[in-house]
Amino acid sequence: MKKYRNKFFSVLSCLAVISLITSGFPCAEANSKEGKSDQSAVHQITQYLKNKRVELDHEALHDLANTVQRAAMDNNVDYRLVLALIEVESSYRHDAISPDGSRGLMQLKPATAQAIARETDMSYNGSSDLFDPRTNIRIGVYFLSKLIDEFKSIRKALYAYNVGPTRAKKKIGRLSNNREPYSNFTRRVMQAFQHNISALPAF
Repeated sequence: MKKYRNKFFSVLSCLAVISLITSGFPCAEANSKEGKSDQSAVHQITQYLKNKRVELDHEALHDLANTVQRAAMDNNVDYRLVLALIEVESSYRHDAISPDGSRGLMQLKPATAQAIARETDMSYNGSSDLFDPRTNIRIGVYFLSKLIDEFKSIRKALYAYNVGPTRAKKKIGRLSNNREPYSNFTRRVMQAFQHNISALPAF
């Protein structure tokens, strides 16, 4: 009896191991597909940046593409909108500085970056950090996502990104029939966004 009981438990153990192994396959396959999708997105963004003649070497371009893809996915923002915003704001120059002191690829003001870093616990050690593409994009995409959630419209969010949320609310509040504010900035970003939608796949 003891002999049969031992065999029974051995069979059960084998079945349990087989079950664990086979149940792991779909998850592993899903992770593999997700990884390939991410790699494909980064590859296509890198090629897109090359076509835009962004003045960075291949490794830096790949790092920039990876940061855009990851930040956009983490914040539920279309990466093609992020690329459009960067193009209009800085023409992909990580060292760009505007007359009002906005810096880097997404032209962030140091005070805005500091407030967002404090809110999110992102690493930020002062305005010079905004020349680092990774820091600039992570903060900038989070800020854009927050504005889209707040204003419930991409155009309104872009307008607020450009003029500041407080000024945007005042302007929008004066418009009738829920009209959206118009500016040359929002027009240019939306044009670039529409171009990117036709040129790049959704991920």
